[in-house]
Amino acid sequence: MSVKVHRSAQSFSSLVNISVQLDGVTIDRLEPGESMTFELPDHSDRLTIKAYFSKKDIAVSDGDVIEVVRNTRIMIYKILSRMLIAGLIIVTPFRIAESPYIIVALMICAVILSAYIDYFVPNFILTKTQEHDENRNMA
Repeated sequence: MSVKVHRSAQSFSSLVNISVQLDGVTIDRLEPGESMTFELPDHSDRLTIKAYFSKKDIAVSDGDVIEVVRNTRIMIYKILSRMLIAGLIIVTPFRIAESPYIIVALMICAVILSAYIDYFVPNFILTKTQEHDENRNMA
């Protein structure tokens, strides 16, 4: 039973290698554009893809090809959280808020939100692009 995992070469987290795990054991780490094929033990049917503290599981079977692609929605959230931080930095000298404590509190919240999105929310989507069909082999 073989399974292929392919990581697209899109521009998401290109500095981060994602790890492919089976039953909690890391099989390999994938860089952007890399693929790997491995044999699936009979007792395993769940594959885990992990980056930093975020992970996603997917059910796999013989002949599956798993594509790891960018999650555009999460990338937009990352950009917006950074724009919020930049906006707060720009607004700070103009004293738009009555109290600087409000700006500091908002800045801390924005930094925490940005860090949470960066490290704990998976910025990739797992899709099965092909499944092995036993009827094709019979023909």
